[in-house]
Amino acid sequence: MEAVIYKILGEKGAYNFGADYVSNILKLLRHELIERRWNEVDSREFLPFENGVLEIANGKLHKHAPGFRLTWSLPRSYSEIAGSWNNINNFLEHLSDGNRDVKELLICYCNAVIKGRYDLQKFMHLIGLGGTGKGTFTRLVTELIGEQNTLVTNLPIWCTNQFEGANAFGKRLVIFPEEDPFKGSIGRFLSLTGGDKVRAEEKRKKSFNFDYKGMTLVCSNFPIFSGGSSSRAKRRTITVPCNKRVVETQRRELSKVFEPELSAFTNYLLSIPDTHVTAVLRGDKEIVTCTLEFWDNQMKGDSVSSWINDCIIYDPTALTPIGNDRNEGNNGTPYTLFGSYIRHCQNSGGSPKSSRTFSPDLIETCQTILNWPVQKEINMRGSFIRGLRLRVVGVDQDIPTYDHWLNQRISAGDIQDDIQVVVDNGGLHGGLHGGLHGGSKPLPDKEDGGSGGSTLSFTAGEKDILDIYVEPPVVPISEIPASSTEVVPHANLPIDQQFPLGAWVGAMDVAGVVVDHVEPDSVELADRAGNIIGLYHRSVCEMRKPVIDSIPKPVIEIVAGCPHFQEGGVYYSAKVGEKFKIKKILTTKDELVGILPGVDKREISIEMLHVVCLKESPKTTFNVGDTVEILNSKTKSTGVVERIDGYVWVRQPKKNVACSHYSHRLRKVG
Repeated sequence: MEAVIYKILGEKGAYNFGADYVSNILKLLRHELIERRWNEVDSREFLPFENGVLEIANGKLHKHAPGFRLTWSLPRSYSEIAGSWNNINNFLEHLSDGNRDVKELLICYCNAVIKGRYDLQKFMHLIGLGGTGKGTFTRLVTELIGEQNTLVTNLPIWCTNQFEGANAFGKRLVIFPEEDPFKGSIGRFLSLTGGDKVRAEEKRKKSFNFDYKGMTLVCSNFPIFSGGSSSRAKRRTITVPCNKRVVETQRRELSKVFEPELSAFTNYLLSIPDTHVTAVLRGDKEIVTCTLEFWDNQMKGDSVSSWINDCIIYDPTALTPIGNDRNEGNNGTPYTLFGSYIRHCQNSGGSPKSSRTFSPDLIETCQTILNWPVQKEINMRGSFIRGLRLRVVGVDQDIPTYDHWLNQRISAGDIQDDIQVVVDNGGLHGGLHGGLHGGSKPLPDKEDGGSGGSTLSFTAGEKDILDIYVEPPVVPISEIPASSTEVVPHANLPIDQQFPLGAWVGAMDVAGVVVDHVEPDSVELADRAGNIIGLYHRSVCEMRKPVIDSIPKPVIEIVAGCPHFQEGGVYYSAKVGEKFKIKKILTTKDELVGILPGVDKREISIEMLHVVCLKESPKTTFNVGDTVEILNSKTKSTGVVERIDGYVWVRQPKKNVACSHYSHRLRKVG
């Protein structure tokens, strides 16, 4: 600043003054021009160029004035003359590998860089092979916004160096080029991209916080986030695959080629409505290619994600035990989620996580990345995940894995792109108006591929394009023949229909009759004498045709329902294999004193766990949605009935999961 003042004094004819005179002028100006609040105009409304400030709404160019409170500008003059940006367009066509949606994403990101759309809370991650154009795109956006408005750094320095945050103050773009996998905490990086305050500190000066009002760009050849870091960053990440390499002999320096087209490209970017940019960058229309790229990267860096892809099927009706035994799969087929995960890691050579971190990471991946509304549920039998089940080899081969399903959607989209689209003006619509014709028109607000308001139709032969991917049909159990050794494939049926009470079922190396259902995904088997064999998950169970000397049909009619225990009530014990009458309900244990039929009327102790309803048994009168009081809790507590099967499931206030209760230990409120 002293040099500027000295030059002005010389131009005004001042002479014979010393250095203190210049310094004193600067000090006086600081007192005279101080502003307590620096209210800079919004860059979405006013954009500074070298020759003035552009009012974007009407295209009017204002002279620079202190009232704008602008301390930066784009490194070029504004010109209303419409030009061509064919070279930039051709490069974006190459970088997107001809995908119109990806190209549109890149263009909208360039708009966000110029206008400072930090409110979107998004950053772009270009990932792929070397020599595909990631560096060229980085230089393009740098030239658009200006090198003086850009900070180039890397994740280790940004996340660990206490002074690096100050370097981003006043910048409009922060670039992380050629990043390597990063294992540290990414909290400071998320603050940069999430609209949070960024801490800045300069040596021997007091630290301060500021709002970073710019965009962020990350480039890498490999996935840089893994595990929990990837899940945390997922909501803010715009992943763009870059896999189309340029032949070595065809590579050239494009910065000089782009320079004459920057003004025309800028004019085109400013013509795109903010609402359209918001919709594209926030993913209102999913770009399956980008989704697949993100999921592939997630699987490379996270063993839980890789296991989900290979071994898990999303089923809203399923309830699968979590488990915690690392050696479960050593003695046969694992039936818990953790046991299956350990087996998968052993087979693939990955490093498994502990049982303590497995469950939270699984739920976070399903809910945050895959958008599967799974829930953890806890009852007296253990911990379960509702919404997931294990993939069964030889049974679920027609259900695609998640990455294969995404590939099917991409293939279906390619076929749709090959279909001739007839527009009412008689031509073929190319998707991005300006993207194909030099960039003089704004992007249309388009839906379903974008026709710019035109009426379109297409013909896909006998099979509509939307039906290319169809979920495998459900085959009724009754239509599948079964022999004494045949396995009946799993169908999407409730467990009481797939494995009815009294049915003969094989599980691993045993076989028995179904005497109870643990809703909704496990069955309890008993031998011919009524002795309980064990509890087995449906994924390891198979319908068997009874052998010739099969057990006779039970004469006791067991019915579905939630029993309500009361003295004098008649019920059936699956463990004892007899119906009984309750003589006494023990309040300190989950047991009953029952009287068996017969002359001697023998009394036995019966676990509530194995009691099911007969036709004459008293059943619960609660309904879903009832507010109930839990009678056996130490402190008075209430909750709402969420569902009813063999138990009444009650969700208490401020609890994430519903817990199971016996009906007689609840009382309706109100």
